[in-house]
Amino acid sequence: MSSAALTQPVFHHLHLNSTDPAGAIAGYMTLWPETTVKATVAGFDGLRNGRLYLLFNKVSTPPPTQPRSAYWHQVWLTPDVRRYVARARANRMEPEPLYTSDEGGHVDISSDTIPGTLTRSALADARQKGVAPTHQAGFTYIKGPDGLSVEGFERACETERLAQPDDFEPLGRLRLVRALVAARRGEVERADELMREATALISPTDYSVLVTDLGFVEADVARALGRPEGERSGLERALVAAERKGNVVAAARARERLAKL
Repeated sequence: MSSAALTQPVFHHLHLNSTDPAGAIAGYMTLWPETTVKATVAGFDGLRNGRLYLLFNKVSTPPPTQPRSAYWHQVWLTPDVRRYVARARANRMEPEPLYTSDEGGHVDISSDTIPGTLTRSALADARQKGVAPTHQAGFTYIKGPDGLSVEGFERACETERLAQPDDFEPLGRLRLVRALVAARRGEVERADELMREATALISPTDYSVLVTDLGFVEADVARALGRPEGERSGLERALVAAERKGNVVAAARARERLAKL
């Protein structure tokens, strides 16, 4: 088979052991209520976030969290790390301390301390020069379901700062995430504006995987805004792109959703 005929590989799922899969699923859904849905794959219960799945295997003994293994934590991108911390605390999941001094000083979010991984002398020098925390974006670690560390990482500002004008993929995906969040908050004009920008960046390309994602997000935004015809249009876009790429899983998902409209 020629390489041109092969579908681009993608990360499909993460499989975890849990003594209470239903409780773990509920816990993750409280952390990410706007982007996760319950799912079952090959008989395993779990949840879906975009194209990725988090699946659970029921065990009788809790998986060890100490000593740390090669699997340390999960990283979830979030458009607002401070809202993530607030959601976690509201559901009795606390941030893990990010230590800032030998005396035990700590913060919950990385941007609340002087930026950089600094030595003791470099930290003292930064303080003397008046370097201050940015309090923008950053990351945090939450002690989540089953005691596992679940990082929330807000990098939207970094994407815009570092991307080149023709970096259509990161800039397009950034707008898709923001559009979906705006739609779920009821910010109609903002969601529409972001979708127009994302479409202008993505639709002229021949990157079928990204065009497929554009279609699904277009459908999700339209559903959140109560626009069934817009949802149909987005799913049709996703279906065409998925079939062109030979992505049978995405094509089947698009057909399934279209059949329910």
